Amino acid sequence: MAMTIAEIIVSPWFGCWFFGLFTIWMILSFLFRRVEAFRSKPYASAHQFVLLVPFLFLAVQGTRMWFFDAKFWTAFKDDKIYGDYQDSTNLVLMMFAFQVWDFVISLVTKELRLAQHLGHHGTTAVLALSALLNGPHGFSMYYAAFFFGVSEISSVPLAGVDLFRMHKDLSAHFPKTNEACRICFAVSFLAIRCVYWPFVTVDFWVNSLRSDAPVPLLAFWYVVNIGLTGLQYFWGFLVLKGIIKLAKGKPAAGTESVAQEDAGGARGVSLHAQEAGDAVNAPAGTVRLID
Repeated sequence: MAMTIAEIIVSPWFGCWFFGLFTIWMILSFLFRRVEAFRSKPYASAHQFVLLVPFLFLAVQGTRMWFFDAKFWTAFKDDKIYGDYQDSTNLVLMMFAFQVWDFVISLVTKELRLAQHLGHHGTTAVLALSALLNGPHGFSMYYAAFFFGVSEISSVPLAGVDLFRMHKDLSAHFPKTNEACRICFAVSFLAIRCVYWPFVTVDFWVNSLRSDAPVPLLAFWYVVNIGLTGLQYFWGFLVLKGIIKLAKGKPAAGTESVAQEDAGGARGVSLHAQEAGDAVNAPAGTVRLID
């Protein structure tokens, strides 16, 4: 049977990640109030540093399963919608904890308290929860490896882009690092979220339509999938726009906030969704693109 809400909340994967991220964020927030470079925005700065931990985990774990894990492929060989693989379930549990944490932090931090931030994190959390609560062993856990994992590769350099955007003095002191983050983000975003993403999305639609999943559940995931896929291309358009500006010799004005991991997926709604059983998961964090 799929998990219950009570089982999700008491799961070590949820508890360790949620309280662990919260504890690290509080410690860094306290320390950054005494660091000149981050003193003006200690809570938001701490948030950007903490993001690297879940983003790296999601990207590495999702990529490992999606491309290199023979047991993962065997587990979903006959059923990509209702197949069972514990590592995939743990990944979704972690994404749910991450998005709940991010929602709370965005709610209490002035610089992050934006409607698009809260909407993104809330939507990704709902998608992760939907994947955990439905089906005999969860819903679309196969696709979680991509939409909650592989797609979050682009979110790793994005965290650096956002940090430099938040602190202009920091970007002035480390211009090469800032530029490297921008380039890595742009290349990985376009390659994964604009080129590879639609192929995985089509595969999800084909296999889910063949399944016996309830119509309301499929309708919900399809609507979110269409919306999130459209957002990937909107964000991709902004990235290309920034690249064209640079190619013409115009200096980049920084990054522009356009609202998902989130891997993703999202960041990425992303199941950034960002961030998982759908073509879900958009960037598992708020996406700010080169302008």
